[in-house]
This record gives sequence, C-alpha cells and structure tokens, in this order.
Amino acid sequence: MNKLERKLGRFAIPNLYIGIIGCFVIGYIFRYLATDIYNYLTLIPYSITVQGQYWRLFTWIFTVPFELGSRPGISMIFLPISIFFYYFCAKRLEQAWGRFQFNLYVIGGALLTDIVILLASFMYYNWLPNAAQHRTYFQQVSLAIVGQGYNASSYLSLDVTYYMLISIFLAFTVIAGDGIVYLYFILPVKMKWLGYLDLLWLGYYFVRGDSLGINSLFIRLAILVSVVNYFIYFLSNRNRSHATFQDRMRQRKFQNAVSGNYVKSKQIKRKSDGSYNFRNSSSAGDSRRFHEGPKIITPGFGNPAGISIHKCAICGRTENDDPNLEFRFCSKCNGNYEYCSDHLYTHQHVQ
Repeated sequence: MNKLERKLGRFAIPNLYIGIIGCFVIGYIFRYLATDIYNYLTLIPYSITVQGQYWRLFTWIFTVPFELGSRPGISMIFLPISIFFYYFCAKRLEQAWGRFQFNLYVIGGALLTDIVILLASFMYYNWLPNAAQHRTYFQQVSLAIVGQGYNASSYLSLDVTYYMLISIFLAFTVIAGDGIVYLYFILPVKMKWLGYLDLLWLGYYFVRGDSLGINSLFIRLAILVSVVNYFIYFLSNRNRSHATFQDRMRQRKFQNAVSGNYVKSKQIKRKSDGSYNFRNSSSAGDSRRFHEGPKIITPGFGNPAGISIHKCAICGRTENDDPNLEFRFCSKCNGNYEYCSDHLYTHQHVQ
C-alpha cells in the first residue's frame, strides 16, 4: 500500500466526498425536474449489455441514494440531515486515512461494482443457455411497469449509490465505533451498533432480493460487493496503523505550534526596537528576548539551493514540493524515518 501510494498518491482527488455529494444533488435535480435525462443515468444491467448503453457504468454516480417516497414533505426534512451525516462520515474517514487511501476505497469499490455487474449481466442475458428467456422476461416486466404509468427506470435500476454510502459508513464505524450519534436527535447510540444494524439490514435484502424478481441477482451482487470491498480493504491493511481522533488532535496542535498561531498562543509581543518579548502563559516569570535578523542562505553553505532538508518516507515529497507541508520523525519506528503531515499518523511502523 505504501509503494502504491508513493507512485500514485499525486493523482488522488482532493475532497472527493464533496464531489460525491455534489453528484447526488445533481441527481436529485434530474430525478424530479428532468426525468427523461435521469432515466439514461441509472445503472440497468439489461440496458448495458443488451442495448449497448455502457455509459451507465459511469453515470450512476448521479443517481439518488434515497427516494423521497410517498411523503415528500417529511422526506425533504430528513434528506439533508441524512446527506450531511454521510458527508461527515466521509470527511472524517478521509482525514483518518489520508486522501489516497480514501480515493482507493471509494473509487476502487465503484470500479469493482461495475466489473462484477457487467460480467454478471453478460452471463445472465447473453451467455447462459436460458439467456433468451431472461431477456424476454425483462421486456415483459418493463412493458408492464410502463403500462401502469410508473417510471420503469426507478424499478429496474440498481441503488448503487445507496450501497456506496453504506460501505463508507461501515468503514467509519471502525475508526469511530465508540462515537455517539443521537438517533432522531433523542436516543444516543454508538456508531458500531448502527454498523451492526446496517449489516443486518443488508443481510435481509441479500436474502430477500428484489420484489419484482427481475434484479434479484444484481441486487445481491451489489450488496455483496459493498461489503466485500470493506473487508478486502481492511484485511489488506490489518497491519497498518490508522490515526484515531486523538492522533488528529495531536496533529492539529503540532500544526498550530509550527504555524503563525504559535506566536499568538504563547503571547509573543514585538517591541519597538525590533525584538520580541516572549512570555509563556503557563509561567509568568519566565521571559526572554530574541531578535529577528535577516535569513541569508548562500549556495554551498548550510542549505545549498535545490537540496531539500525534509523528505517523507512514504510519498517522497519534500518542502520544495509544498512549502505548507510539515515534517516530523516517528518515535515508534525503528530508525530515523521522517513523514509529512499526511502520513505521520497513517503509516505502518518500521520494526
């Protein structure tokens, strides 16, 4: 994982969770204001393999994870809360894992879903001996839904975005399982118990399948991929230490200490002669003065031009790549290994 991140880490998408939420918002606009366009965005296995609409393997990210249902007024109240909750989980997950690992988990899970659904669809509608019967049955069900005045896309498509959010939440319950969330703003419940409930809910849908019977196989596969993606990632990283919220708090304090906030937090005041009066708030009697002088770096002395002082042992970045990066040695690693702020709390310790 470290080697992969060192090679491909620079291609990671920053704030990927914001892009995902933005795609959901666009999906809701299409779903209820431009239904004809929305029908061509959903993931329908039959349309992909039989009708050749392969763009659905990529446009399903613009589909809605939650339908408004028969009571749109109530749903409009809880929908923003639900979306913000998953936004919070995804944001915390990226902060704990780092940008590259979060990208790999989400995008890798989406690609795995596309591959599994595509192969299963080819087998179900083209390769099996009774594939012609499956195609005929799908056409009959589709005509029956349209004849009753319903939107066929809503009944024949897969809710892949919903399973993506569930996969993100399951991962979040691992790093923050003891966190408390107030269910319906009243009942305090630990995150890990909500994760167990989601697993039971997915198990129920896996056994039941689809009520129409047309997408039972693909719904089960989508559920299976969302859970398998979660287990694949954590089994491959079982020996990799992940940052806790306490680690992130220590990292934030470290960043504040080396930034301009350090001057404010320690009550450093500049005098008229150009010197500073340093007075620690914890010790009123301890004060000392130091002068600000010009920093002259001559090539060949001290720090030659083009030679970096710090280098991350994971991604290989230096202060020349990003002047805002902070670097620190890890006290738990056996040896002098220096890491940037993105990998200080997420690397695997060297024994």
